[in-house]
Amino acid sequence: MDKEYVARLGLPPFDITAMEKLALIYSEAGIYIEKWSLLDKNVPHKTTWGQKLTQGGATRTTLLIQAKIR
Repeated sequence: MDKEYVARLGLPPFDITAMEKLALIYSEAGIYIEKWSLLDKNVPHKTTWGQKLTQGGATRTTLLIQAKIR
């Protein structure tokens, strides 16, 4: 997460409570989070979008979610 951008949008800080709320919203839509983690720079999937998240010395943290649709 880009802290400056989050602050500019007026969003609360990301923590376990925020993740629990996000998981509830996702589950109501039929998406069940199996695993999640916060990544700093090391994006495990070498996709075009994954590389954009870390290019240019970006200091943001990325939320990686593994989920299933039921």
